[in-house]
Amino acid sequence: MSLCEIRNLTKYFGGLGAVKEFDLDIAESEILGLIGPNGSGKTTLFNVISGVYRPSSGSILFNDENIVGKSPHYICRKQIARTFQLTKILERLTVFENVLVGALYRSKNLSAARLETKTWLEFIGLVEKKDLYSESLTYSECKRLDIARALATRPQLLLLDEPLGGLNAREVLDFCDLIKEIHKSGVTIVIVEHVMKGVMSLSQRIVVINQGEKIAEGSPEQVVSNEDVIKAYLGSAYAAG
Repeated sequence: MSLCEIRNLTKYFGGLGAVKEFDLDIAESEILGLIGPNGSGKTTLFNVISGVYRPSSGSILFNDENIVGKSPHYICRKQIARTFQLTKILERLTVFENVLVGALYRSKNLSAARLETKTWLEFIGLVEKKDLYSESLTYSECKRLDIARALATRPQLLLLDEPLGGLNAREVLDFCDLIKEIHKSGVTIVIVEHVMKGVMSLSQRIVVINQGEKIAEGSPEQVVSNEDVIKAYLGSAYAAG
């Protein structure tokens, strides 16, 4: 069953087509990987889905509602949340307050929101640092905080923009386990990622985008053996595999 249906989605910046007539079905309860070269349109696609940009044309049906042209806060209320390649934590607030911002977006009851915030901090592994200002966190902890705040809005669809980028090998494994746990809780996930080992192990299906256009779609095994994908993105190291 499709949770989100994207049809003929196009986004131009002046004369530059960042996304061109892009079609995508996101199935309920799947982990979908979105890969491609830098500048291929992946983050632009996230920005259009989440309401940061209005597309030049096309439609995005989420739970059968066309959300094109809706504001980011409206789309968040409809249960789409996202994280950012460069984390957008609120550095002058504590770790607890950062997540509370997300929880209050869904619940106007402060006591309930505080309880929910504590639950997400325990889930994400930051509850012991709840009273620290977020500017004191490590890079990987900032990424965890970004995810916790998104989860506090109770999304059906979570868009993760390079959650593994910049992490060491141990941290990548820990984050992969965390993403699997989020998925087990019932959240549908789309993940943009360049760490191929991570995205291949997480994704049930992968879509490859290049110059704003879909060039391949299939299982991880199908994608890594696709000649167009090897040429445009993966490189010759994958050709023999």
